[in-house]
Amino acid sequence: MMESEEGKFDFSLAYKEIIDCHGIDYIHSDKDVEVYKRESQGSTYLFVLNHSSETKTISGKKLPPFASIIVKN
Repeated sequence: MMESEEGKFDFSLAYKEIIDCHGIDYIHSDKDVEVYKRESQGSTYLFVLNHSSETKTISGKKLPPFASIIVKN
């Protein structure tokens, strides 16, 4: 079971296990932005989530506040 030290379910641990199990790479990025990389059939995909109230620029694309995009490389 994925419990924190306080004995409560820990979603962070659950997400980490799912990400590790499925070969998804986390890419360090700006504060309030999450970037995950996944490769499939010779293509690379970046899953980008903006948790900020500000527009961010990722791989040359503008990402509005609280939006997410998938970028195929």
